[in-house]
Amino acid sequence: YYPDAKDQTNVPTSIIADKAGNIYSSNYAMGVVQITPDSVSTLYSLKGGETFWTGMRFGPGGVMYAARGLYGVFTIPAGGGVKNSVWLILSPNSIKISHIEFDPLGNLWASGKNSSIYRIKPNKSYTSFPFNYNVTAMRVFINGSTTYLYVAAQQDSITTIMRMHIDA
Repeated sequence: YYPDAKDQTNVPTSIIADKAGNIYSSNYAMGVVQITPDSVSTLYSLKGGETFWTGMRFGPGGVMYAARGLYGVFTIPAGGGVKNSVWLILSPNSIKISHIEFDPLGNLWASGKNSSIYRIKPNKSYTSFPFNYNVTAMRVFINGSTTYLYVAAQQDSITTIMRMHIDA
């Protein structure tokens, strides 16, 4: 499916899909590549100084949000075509955001190898929730009227999946 599968320098580091069935791959050497269901690839966003993303999600208005183990969250405008720009810088700079996920209220959940998970509201204010694990993946699921944040988490030699209820 991936048209550049034999390319040893253009290694994918994360992927997401849109509602039209296109896949977006963050590639170490190029930037973000869009791959259509027919396996046609085009450059969606030029490589920036960050070089690759470990987590990407589409947010409101088709804007792509991205992270890669830094203390910031970046955006690529809907439709791509340009390099990323900084959306939010978290403090202190020891925070490492590697994985992100949106909830139905438009909040962006973010974490990585930290002592917290961060809820970032659309107005860019954020709250930290103690969570002393290395988060390796995040996903929001809705079950009836209840919304959950699932995280793949590592601590020492233990790896697990945890579920947390998200409320208003």
